[in-house]
Amino acid sequence: MCGISGLWNFDGAAVSPAVLENMNSLLAHRGPDSNGVYREGALGLGHTRLAILDTGDGGHQPMSYGDGRWWLTYNGEIYNFLELREELAALGHRFESESDSEVLLAAYAEWGPACQTRFNGMWAFAIWDAKEKMLFLSRDRFGVKPLFWHFDGRRFAFASEMKAFLALPGFDAGFDGRAVATAILHAIPFEGTSHALLSGVRRLAPGHSLTVRLGQAPKPRRWWRTLDHLPDPPLGLGRQIAQFRELLFDACRLRMRSDVPLATCLSGGLDSSVVHGVIAQLNAEGGQTARRPDDWQTAFFLGSGADDANEERAAAEAVVAFAGTKGVYKTA
Repeated sequence: MCGISGLWNFDGAAVSPAVLENMNSLLAHRGPDSNGVYREGALGLGHTRLAILDTGDGGHQPMSYGDGRWWLTYNGEIYNFLELREELAALGHRFESESDSEVLLAAYAEWGPACQTRFNGMWAFAIWDAKEKMLFLSRDRFGVKPLFWHFDGRRFAFASEMKAFLALPGFDAGFDGRAVATAILHAIPFEGTSHALLSGVRRLAPGHSLTVRLGQAPKPRRWWRTLDHLPDPPLGLGRQIAQFRELLFDACRLRMRSDVPLATCLSGGLDSSVVHGVIAQLNAEGGQTARRPDDWQTAFFLGSGADDANEERAAAEAVVAFAGTKGVYKTA
């Protein structure tokens, strides 16, 4: 994961470098590999990076594109970035890095907000358009990556975590009592709402975007509704099994794109066992291996020491033995 943040002073006051750096510091645990800031007068962007793709300077953020017109701070991964990169290159785009971040920027430059529907991935990002003086924020379909925002009429701020707003001068960190009560009583559905625990802070809901312009109150827009995109399943159990297998293998194949070693977590249950088995099968078959690391074989298991945990460990060991991989077993 990475940490993203930003601040736009609507009164035109220059953004303080110290504020951006303090916001980064509060998000440092999300991105231990590097950090950066970008300032353009009253606007500033921050980023703390966990490097997964193009681990060198090519993937450093905030990142610019289009001769400095667009600036990006981004947390997540666009799994189909190689396919999008090829499509965008055919349209005339040129790339200087091997990162998915630059592909995201080029996709926005080419298609605008419509690029969101082309992404297969998880993300929270903000793009500053220096020409249009517009800030665009987006969160993935199901809200895998977090994104919060604050607007008090004088300034607009956003961050991966609410704690970053503590770096804002004069920010009131009081709790929203109703939101706290809802979070305690209905924790899971609360995460899918636009409410947040702190007063004056909003969560950008899953499948929503936010366009910010000077002099206008920010208004989230829903760009994704799952019910509008439900496919028709094929007829017959055999065809359904074949389609499910194809989707599962493709999902695992795309998620194995990495410039650092991969590992899996085994619980002894069905889901993690299937994922580990599919990864092993994909590597045995070869096929499309672009950006797939050589080191992917390790699986971690954490048990509690209780009797049922011993059964779970036995199941995890059986999966590792079947896949011919390496298991690392720990007890909490």
